[in-house]
Amino acid sequence: MKTIAQFVATGIHSQAELQDALYTAMRLEFSTLPPYLTAQWSITGGDTGGFVDKMFKMIVKQEMYHFALAGNMLAALGKIPLIDDPGFPVAYPAAFLPGDIAIDPPVELKALSREQVQVFMKIENPQFPPVPNLLAAPGPATIGDFYDTIENAFNAMSGTLVFDPNAKFVTGFGGETFAVKNPGDAVKAIEQIKAEGEGTDHSALQRIGGQLAHFYRFQELFDGKRRSDDPTDPGKKIDFPTAKLFARSTKTPSESTEFNQAFTKLIIGLKAVWSNGDDPDLDAMRGLQELGVKLIMDLGVEPEFVWAPT
Repeated sequence: MKTIAQFVATGIHSQAELQDALYTAMRLEFSTLPPYLTAQWSITGGDTGGFVDKMFKMIVKQEMYHFALAGNMLAALGKIPLIDDPGFPVAYPAAFLPGDIAIDPPVELKALSREQVQVFMKIENPQFPPVPNLLAAPGPATIGDFYDTIENAFNAMSGTLVFDPNAKFVTGFGGETFAVKNPGDAVKAIEQIKAEGEGTDHSALQRIGGQLAHFYRFQELFDGKRRSDDPTDPGKKIDFPTAKLFARSTKTPSESTEFNQAFTKLIIGLKAVWSNGDDPDLDAMRGLQELGVKLIMDLGVEPEFVWAPT
């Protein structure tokens, strides 16, 4: 399978290549969830008004929506997303995200810190240079470039792509996911993913539904102030929360075993949405959070997010 850089450099020219690209997109979106959730679950105090916790909840939800939309596009093209596989989840620390996106330093499952927020900003690197570096030389292919390539493929092959009339879709799910039945639906999904995630190339400061793209939300947290559209406004202060430190279990079996099994069960359940038309199991998601918070807060142990079928 091509890397993201190869997809961007050479384009997508067949339905099979488009399916491969969408599967990579699913793994990429899903790979952001463990580090973001772990950071959120580690917050212990100092979060004025719960602002940072709410910010993480919003970002995690949108990453789930993006994962679901990529899955809907893949299902629409006649391929059930094969996510119930040991190779689907990313192993952390991860020096490369799916599609061979290099991240330095590697992405680890750590407590919230300014250093970790900087890693998150690298993950969400915009497809245009970030605001403070508009004159910087262009860098390697970004996630935004990758989605542009997927969108271009849907447009270029719109007359030859074969859509499955019996495909199952994640719909509703917070009102942000929908069925993909034609190239127009796919383009709509991609534009939503780009706008909510790393941002589109229309405006670095665009707000979608009143929200900044993820890169700029993390940048607000790192800088300790809200971004304002008014250049004369210094921005409202954001207090950086305190966080609980933790470490990976050294015991056998790992103290994270129950969590890992619940994580694996959740992934298998998500596959059933596209294969059988089941509804997403929201209770399973809430249960995973309870186990993760308990590991961090009560035991000081890292939720591992590894494949562990029962």
